[in-house]
Formats: sequence, structure tokens, C-alpha cells
Amino acid sequence: MIGILIFWLIFAIVVGVAADARGRNGVLWFVLAAIISPVLALILLLVQPDLKQSASGMLAAAAFEPAGVLGGIPYRVADDGSIHAIMQGATVRFSDFDRFSRALDPNSPPGAQPMPPPPPNTSSSDNPYNEASPEGQAWARGIAARKAAEGRQ
Repeated sequence: MIGILIFWLIFAIVVGVAADARGRNGVLWFVLAAIISPVLALILLLVQPDLKQSASGMLAAAAFEPAGVLGGIPYRVADDGSIHAIMQGATVRFSDFDRFSRALDPNSPPGAQPMPPPPPNTSSSDNPYNEASPEGQAWARGIAARKAAEGRQ
């Protein structure tokens, strides 16, 4: 009889540790497993969604605030000078802007510099660059892409 009680408590501890690993209250799940049944509590735990996995995905997506958009790809510059970009739903790290721009356009010249992001709600008439210059054309393309993106929302 004492062996069954020890097995029951050890298995209840295992359920509590598993619950903690899945982002749940380990102590509460230990108590639940000790009262009802460790097997039944484990089944109930495994049916519940994994909170740690879903929370980390939401935090990563919510924490990314782009400093600009290049070629339709939002990016930001990290403290170490690397570029973090959202590509196909994942954050991709580039060691410098040159590698980032070449990943978007293999024909881009080495040493290309990022365009500063336009202020919100700007129109093409607010273009600070000469319309005929490459910077002015890039600005106009950025405004058109922004308007297209706003139209899709």
C-alpha cells in the first residue's frame, strides 16, 4: 500500500513538472494529480495548449518594431549594427545592411545605404529628393508600396 502511495506522489510530481514546462501552474497541477489521479491529470494537461510555445511566438512578433521597409521587407538595425528583418514570417538576421540589400536584390551595388523611413502620412509631393534621382524614384516607390499595403488592410 505504501508503494502505491509513493508511486502516486512521484507521478503527481512528474505531472507538476510537466505542467510547469508547458507554462501552467506546476503546484496546482501537482495537487490536482495527487487528488484525482496522476494519469487523468496528465491526460488533461496534454489536451491543453502549450502556453510557453504560443506566448513566445506572440512576444517575438509583437516586439519587432521596424525602423524602415526595403523592398517590402520591414527591418530594424540592432545595437551591434546587424539588420533584423521579417521575411516569410520569421526574423532573419543579416550581419550588415549590404548583405541585407543583396539578399533582396542580388544586382544592388555593394555599399548601398538604407533609405530613411518616410514620416507617416506623407504623400509623393513631400518627396525631399529630386524626382528624377534614384533616391526620388525609390521614395516614390516606397510611397506607392505603403499606399498599396494600407489598401490591403
